[in-house]
Amino acid sequence: MKNADINFEKLLNVAKNNRPVLNHSDTLTNSIMLEISNSGVRTKFVFLHWFRAVSAAAVFFLLVLFVYQQYEHNTDQLLANQSAFLTYPVSLHTDCIPDSVSSKQDLLKVYYCHMQRNSEKNKLNQLIYKQLNNDDYENRD
Repeated sequence: MKNADINFEKLLNVAKNNRPVLNHSDTLTNSIMLEISNSGVRTKFVFLHWFRAVSAAAVFFLLVLFVYQQYEHNTDQLLANQSAFLTYPVSLHTDCIPDSVSSKQDLLKVYYCHMQRNSEKNKLNQLIYKQLNNDDYENRD
């Protein structure tokens, strides 16, 4: 075994030390270096160009999609706001506003007055809502 290992080492050293004879070594070196420099750069640029194009298309598509969804959402909200219910305009109760507010008691009176007015309007709105729901229910049959 040791003898075979020694022979193998000698054979390996002979193969390592035997160099081929080159007639035009400079030309071979230059052509190898040129191929190495050209092959790697071209594939990288093609990949980067392709990746940029796909990324730009994806960004454009997503931007158009988001704008469309926002537009669709806004139109849905506008349609939802146009309901069949009667609208009652909001107005300030001038009889609740005193000429001058001088103390906390006056502020409490103003607040209480507004609460009473709002309670009356809420009752009116509930009656209208019930009437509309009854009419819708009767029209379904």
